[in-house]
Amino acid sequence: MSFGVPTIVTEATNIADDIRIYKSGIAIADNNVSELHQAMEQLYVEYNQAPLAIYAQNGKTMLREKFYWPVLVEKFEELYR
Repeated sequence: MSFGVPTIVTEATNIADDIRIYKSGIAIADNNVSELHQAMEQLYVEYNQAPLAIYAQNGKTMLREKFYWPVLVEKFEELYR
């Protein structure tokens, strides 16, 4: 994501919900080759229609808002208060 590449993740990851919320890629079911194929095909079709810049922008926003170190430190501090 930080490189501006759309992400395909499975539900087994801890960021599938964030990927959907921020629209920074595609979340698929675990161990589902058919869904993986569909996700790859979808990104390929979208890429041919227009650059995937919106995924890149959304991914960078997600990283900045959810996984930036100062944000994470603040969340951990809240847990221990």
